[in-house]
Amino acid sequence: MRTDSNNIVIKGLGLTALLSASLLAKNGFSVVLLETVDIAQILQPSIRTITINTKTLAVLSNIIDVHKMDRGLVKEIWVLDGDNQTRINFPSAMIGLDSSGYVVRNHDLLNALHDYLLSQPNVTILSGLKQLEFNQDSSIISFVKNGSTESVTYRSLLISDGNNSELSQSLGFRHSTHYYKEIAMMGNVRHDFPHKGVAIEKFTPTGPVALLPLQDDHRSSFVWTVPEQLYFSLQNNRVPDINYALGGIPHYGSVIIESEILSFPLRYSCARRDIIKNIMLLGGSSCTIHPMAGQGFNLILRDIEKIVEIITQNQGFLPSNANWSRFRVLDRALISGSVHLLHEMFTNSYRSIAGMRKLGMDLLNRFDFIKAKVTQMASGVNTDNFG
Repeated sequence: MRTDSNNIVIKGLGLTALLSASLLAKNGFSVVLLETVDIAQILQPSIRTITINTKTLAVLSNIIDVHKMDRGLVKEIWVLDGDNQTRINFPSAMIGLDSSGYVVRNHDLLNALHDYLLSQPNVTILSGLKQLEFNQDSSIISFVKNGSTESVTYRSLLISDGNNSELSQSLGFRHSTHYYKEIAMMGNVRHDFPHKGVAIEKFTPTGPVALLPLQDDHRSSFVWTVPEQLYFSLQNNRVPDINYALGGIPHYGSVIIESEILSFPLRYSCARRDIIKNIMLLGGSSCTIHPMAGQGFNLILRDIEKIVEIITQNQGFLPSNANWSRFRVLDRALISGSVHLLHEMFTNSYRSIAGMRKLGMDLLNRFDFIKAKVTQMASGVNTDNFG
């Protein structure tokens, strides 16, 4: 029986959970992480990558050494329309930076955060649990570990176990969801020519494809989003040809997929409220958006930083949902809504929309000040300080 009511309990062992636990532990809180899946399985190597901007890098560097990981530097971002002729480039040098961020592998970051937490005496990680039961009235969670029943009492409970999970529903949370009827495929590719630190987001009639530079100059990580019908057609016929999506971008030459391909359906799904009493949804459990902007983890970090700050000020207690909404919900709604609008604009093949899209990109290319603002936002730099 674990009876310390000062515990901050986190359900989940993904990046959001481990980073939240790390920051809370650093602030002196007793943190318990609970998960039904064994931690060894979660820390297994994976082809998944994430992009961390300079702001996220600064936060992580207070906990772990990101520079020891394999990482690709993002020195420039290209946005291409389907014809390869309409292009906007956002160089980091435009705002005085060598790079706007890194591309790192999920499992490297997970393992580094896990190692940090193991070194903290005020952190307990319990995985491979069975029969988790949550008593909201008494703030007690019971579970079976190695055949024996234990329990933990919490002051605040953070849920980070996937979007619209059975647990969040059982605790009274509800989500608003929009299904894109699209599948995201991700993997690693090798290309003839070096990427030179360029990340590409190309919008094609079948959907957006993103290439993110890895540490090896001839390798990149890709995310290709296609309609469900095309995805099943590709699966039935052959391994997807990434050149089909890239449409012969000269920057890469021939591109060959050299890894397994992971795939998952895409949806926009956000909780109608993040907090019920002393329980809060965090990260993807709270809101998932389309991955086309590549800023998912950086957006989640903003929520993590803010809630850790509030919990610290409140001596371990969560704010009310109304107070939390004042801080973050409007900001997140604007970002997720903008991504949704971009998705509709850039995946629409109507001639009038395509013409407006090309005109908008041409106009944006003429205004370096606006391009600098966009580059700053992608880099996590405070745009209020830009003159």
